[in-house]
Amino acid sequence: MSVQFRLLGEFQVLIGGEPAEIRRGQHRSVLTALLVDLNKPVPLDVLADRVWGDGLPKRPRPALHTYISLIRTALPGVSITQRSGGYLLSADPHSVDLHRFQDLIAGAQIVSDDVETAALLEQALALWTGEPLSGMDTPWLANLRETLTTQRYVAQLDLADAWLSLGEHAKVISRLDELVAPLDERRARQLMLAHYRAGHRQEALLQYERIRDSLAAELGVDPGPQLQELHQQILGGDKTPLPRQLLGGPRHFVGRTTELSRLTKAVDQDNSAVVISAIGGAGGVGKTWLALQWAYDHSDRFPDGQLFVNLRGFDPSGKPMPTHEAVRGFLHALGVAANDIPADVDEQAALYRSLVAGKRMLVVLDNAVDAAQVGPLLPGGRTCTVLITSRDRLAGLVTTHSALPLPLDVLDDVDARALLAARLGSERLAAEPEAVDELLAVCAGLPLALSIVAGRAQTYPDFPLSSLVDGLRPLLDNEPSLRAVLSWSASALTEEQSTVFGLLGHAPGPDISLAAATALTGLSRQRTAAVLRALERVSLVTQHVPGRYRMHDLTRVHAAEQAKDVEPALRRIVDFYLHTAYAGERSLNPHRARLELEPPSVEPLALADPLPWFDREHACLLATQRLAAAQGWHWTVIHLASTLVAYHTRRGHNGHDVETTQAALTASERLGEPLARMQALRMAGHALGRAGDPERGRELLYQALALSHRDEDAAYIHHTISQAWARDGNSREAREHARQALKLFEKLNLWVWGARAYNMIGWLSAQLGEFEEAQIACEAALALHSNARDLDGQAATIDSLGFIAHQMGRYDEALQRYEQALAIARELGHVDYEADFLTRLAETRLALGDRAEAVSLWRHSLAMLEDQQRTREAAHVRDQLSTVEGELR
Repeated sequence: MSVQFRLLGEFQVLIGGEPAEIRRGQHRSVLTALLVDLNKPVPLDVLADRVWGDGLPKRPRPALHTYISLIRTALPGVSITQRSGGYLLSADPHSVDLHRFQDLIAGAQIVSDDVETAALLEQALALWTGEPLSGMDTPWLANLRETLTTQRYVAQLDLADAWLSLGEHAKVISRLDELVAPLDERRARQLMLAHYRAGHRQEALLQYERIRDSLAAELGVDPGPQLQELHQQILGGDKTPLPRQLLGGPRHFVGRTTELSRLTKAVDQDNSAVVISAIGGAGGVGKTWLALQWAYDHSDRFPDGQLFVNLRGFDPSGKPMPTHEAVRGFLHALGVAANDIPADVDEQAALYRSLVAGKRMLVVLDNAVDAAQVGPLLPGGRTCTVLITSRDRLAGLVTTHSALPLPLDVLDDVDARALLAARLGSERLAAEPEAVDELLAVCAGLPLALSIVAGRAQTYPDFPLSSLVDGLRPLLDNEPSLRAVLSWSASALTEEQSTVFGLLGHAPGPDISLAAATALTGLSRQRTAAVLRALERVSLVTQHVPGRYRMHDLTRVHAAEQAKDVEPALRRIVDFYLHTAYAGERSLNPHRARLELEPPSVEPLALADPLPWFDREHACLLATQRLAAAQGWHWTVIHLASTLVAYHTRRGHNGHDVETTQAALTASERLGEPLARMQALRMAGHALGRAGDPERGRELLYQALALSHRDEDAAYIHHTISQAWARDGNSREAREHARQALKLFEKLNLWVWGARAYNMIGWLSAQLGEFEEAQIACEAALALHSNARDLDGQAATIDSLGFIAHQMGRYDEALQRYEQALAIARELGHVDYEADFLTRLAETRLALGDRAEAVSLWRHSLAMLEDQQRTREAAHVRDQLSTVEGELR
């Protein structure tokens, strides 16, 4: 009699089609724990952990034996045997809906026909009847439920992609409207496409507005470049974004009437730049507070938008924001796609000035370190207004750019008292005038200190203000006023709050998300959020955008000094970033070799669409690698470099790829392990080759090859050496390495990588004029890539076939191939490919006699190549442009 198991909904066992009664929750948990690892032995300790978690009974093993015995009695047709210190449940995998679902999903990923893909995914999703394992609740089961729910969601989006390819737009709209995922850019893109292709242009635009508003409200970010590009395509290019980057308006702003008046007068008199600096370089004096208040008071002056950047000039890490990073951020806000941004800082600044020329915009440059950091961020002309805050006077800007200096002193007694009254109420101050006088003296007119004191008093509304003074007074003999206030405020925190406060001072990066903070603290997400809210109430942290938190740099220094037992917390947050990045990298590059990572100490995020997460967390990931290096966690440094390669490639961040792989190289030297050295040499060699130093890159790659002792390692290195020689124009040497890689990949049954080697052989054979061999190799590669649904490989191979067609004079075919490859590259967000494909598409356009279009395409590709620091390719395109533009003139 057949036995069927249902996990993708309410738990059920069907015998002969009839439900069997499994009433006890522990019995269901035991069965589920065995079914997940069907036909594999599950050790008793693992089984116990899955069934009870931390709530183990005194004698779990006898209890498990009893449960198994009762299950056997209740389900005589189910085979459960004792094996290797555990139990094994034997059954046909297709009798368990979970395994049937996963097999169908795997099948859908390797077929090349969209009709078959859609059919397999529809079968897989039809197995679901509700929330998986509903009514069962242990920590392991909760994690399993979350994982399965994510798998189902990804399958639904994969099905939507298949339907879009088949023109089933109504099905996409119906299915995706049922899914609640307001922050998922992939779902939003699918809905926009479906509505637009179905003729619902206005609804497509509304979908964009909804996700843009949701991302801004929840995460404080804009939609990614792919979504913005689609939006522009739907608009038909008739609308440019209006940046609104200012932080939230100041609360309880008081005083500063003289400074506000001087600011207004300066702008009215055509002073386009104002430097708001602190007298004596003091921090916490309210520079940003003043700049934002003026900005909001005069927002009507700037109909073309506002730009804001924190330049981190006095960050405790000692690493101010690089100027090019700030310019790139402004260019993104102004609607420039990542692949259109030049690499050279001067060219970036020129593009930025061009975009804001003639516009009435406000630019706030917060926390600048010096005039050199600020210079490229100043717009040309007089239509824009720039407010710059710094602890430095920035005298160079006053001299060279006629900036108006506005030194800022502490608040006078009247304004300081008004700030406390705004926060605490005049009645409370009037009740204890002497205590208020002492608090004002302690805070010394510093808005940051006053805000912290007020936040503490608001948290304890029934405490007399004199008790606050009593707590502060003993600290003043040994510490300046701000440090005294910080010490006093921190001393009043609960033990849990104090621990989190200290740990936040050590968090890598300029800010931190709630998910990362949860990993850092080791608390639950709810407890972490509660503590962050408590710290925010007393002005020790700021939620500068929804869901992301940061500290004033002086507060951060103080927090770090108070922290205890920091290393376990640092290990947790590094694990969080490493394992989340690895999962995201596996999604971007599913066929890469797996890393041997230690099990994470915290749960990483499951990323349905990894690119937006990498975009948001990139600065924190770079800081995490530096933190790991400082801690001496050398393998972690190497693994972090590896997990960033696919993202850096997609976004064209070749400079950052060199930075992270060089750090890995240094870590491998300190480890002294051949395997680590080999991996780091391969990554660094590949990065240097892509960034324009192929000779040095090859040198490192040959060192890596000498250290390889496994066929798999040698295969990957031969493939990378082939790419390096190809970049240097030695196609014959490159092809020899590609052939060696192919032999090893075929021996290892690594067919996707074999397909990449086939494509490399085809491309190089075409470079050598051997077009018949090139065509055969590339067609073999495309068939393998299509079977594996490897879009990355398909794009590269279609491009190769386009090159072959071009070289053989079949220009119409070449044009079709290049445009097909370009569409896939843009779908993937693969700007590295896009630059190459645009270059070759321009050559075909030129061959067809369309010189103007060729010039336009070359200009586009040149900007991308320069952004990616690919100097040799950029020089080649520049030469072609110069020749054709000269002929056009």
